Amino acid sequence: MIVEVVGCSPMDCEAIERAGADRIELCAGIVAGGVTPSAGLFKTARAATSLPIMVMVRPREGGFLYSDQEFKSMVEDVLTFGELGADGVVFGVLLENGAMDVERMSRLQMAAGSMKTMCHRAFDVTPDPVQAIQDLVSAGIDRVLSSGQTTSIVEGLPTLAKLISAADGQIEVQPCEGIRPENVASVVSALMPQCIHFGPFVNIWDPTSKLDKPVNYGHHVEVEEACIRGVVEIVRSLE
Repeated sequence: MIVEVVGCSPMDCEAIERAGADRIELCAGIVAGGVTPSAGLFKTARAATSLPIMVMVRPREGGFLYSDQEFKSMVEDVLTFGELGADGVVFGVLLENGAMDVERMSRLQMAAGSMKTMCHRAFDVTPDPVQAIQDLVSAGIDRVLSSGQTTSIVEGLPTLAKLISAADGQIEVQPCEGIRPENVASVVSALMPQCIHFGPFVNIWDPTSKLDKPVNYGHHVEVEEACIRGVVEIVRSLE
């Protein structure tokens, strides 16, 4: 079973590899759900780890209905990350009614070439997830990330089981959202997934975010290495 972990920096990538995980999803702006990392961030992350890296391609925060210009930037980012040596790309494009935009998803899949493709959690706001599974299959997408359209992996298990059944091996459904050492065994037992996906982060206060001025630039996050190691150890014990 593949253990995939979200990382936002070269240091995160090093910690994820040390903890024994198998694959990384690289993004920026995780506080907003993740957006496209810069080429520079990808290059330094690629140099920091030998693990496969899936790269988020999401041009902005918010929903997933994109303008023509935003979509063009997504295509360019997919092509750029392919040239830079990414193992895969992660994206999601919806129509105004929330259904999968099959045409645009297909175009991004084609731009990815030999890279693996995954639909991110745009999937979790689609009105008909079973139909969305078939739409992603039609678009040629390899994987889809889902919590079962809930805010908790435990609550989403019944829906995820139905989605895995509906996928029927045509696309890999990756469970996510709040997987931790205390629940990963129940997730694995209920779903027997090919991969689990999670991102345990802790808040980090840079000493320069607020000095003696009223301006406050807030915190950033780093992955919690001990949590990753705990999940990995349990998963390996179940294999």
